[in-house]
Amino acid sequence: MMILTEEKKQQILASLKQDYVPFSDVFHEICADTLADMIMTGSLDTEEGQNDHHQLSHLKHAYFNLVPERYVEVLPTVEQVLQLQDKYQKRRFG
Repeated sequence: MMILTEEKKQQILASLKQDYVPFSDVFHEICADTLADMIMTGSLDTEEGQNDHHQLSHLKHAYFNLVPERYVEVLPTVEQVLQLQDKYQKRRFG
């Protein structure tokens, strides 16, 4: 389970406060890479993979509803996406 350190959380919030675009680009890329890992592992053919794909889509939508106005609320969403990323990277490369 991937959890952001307090230092990393503060870096993300500071980045979003200054200019939300750079971290949002990174977040979008993480989502795209996670989806690619889901596809490459054949996970979308399973109920679990379909549920995770739905969750990823929901989280991405939630992120962009919060940013930029409510960016301070975005960390739980980022952590959930990073957990999905970790799960599917391990399946693909582990």
